[in-house]
Amino acid sequence: MIYVVGMGPGHIDFVSPEAIKIIQAVESVIAFGRISKTAEQLREDVSVAKTVAEIESHIADNHQKNIAILASGDPCFFGIAKYLKHKNIQIDRIIPGISSFQYMASKLAIDWQEAAFFTCHGRQMDLLPVMQKKLSILLTDKKTPPDKISQWLHNEGAEGKIWVGSDLSYPNESIVERNIGEPLNIHSDLNVIFIQIETITL
Repeated sequence: MIYVVGMGPGHIDFVSPEAIKIIQAVESVIAFGRISKTAEQLREDVSVAKTVAEIESHIADNHQKNIAILASGDPCFFGIAKYLKHKNIQIDRIIPGISSFQYMASKLAIDWQEAAFFTCHGRQMDLLPVMQKKLSILLTDKKTPPDKISQWLHNEGAEGKIWVGSDLSYPNESIVERNIGEPLNIHSDLNVIFIQIETITL
């Protein structure tokens, strides 16, 4: 069987009991770098992947075993589950996890049910839809840093707040709040950004 297991934002405290049970029970576990370190607190023989292609190879090499593929956050929120389905890899069970944006929303005490969601991971993002929403939540990578997003919105006349979360749930966690357009100086490659548009000056 193939399990895709959501590991939450990263810290072991936010991994669900069901996820822990499966990680400890299966014959093979594979995960990307930072999440693999969390999994190693539960068992020692965790395979580490650097690319999704290595995940595919691991599945092929261990096709007769019960495998747990570990995903940060929730596997069904801009996660690996969609990629595996696209590759026609049969997933027998998905274990949900707390997404990094849910974790950050709780830290900020912000209701997110009406937010718009976007990801910049591995793709070029069009920021115009962000201008049309009161609250947007973005997952970013090093190609689309928070400063660039904030300055673009400012130049387009947006006013409001921007929060940037880095290394969420880890000891070096950082959540920075600024007005849109103010310098952010964020050095992490992977961030969660909340953007609250208050007014747009044309």
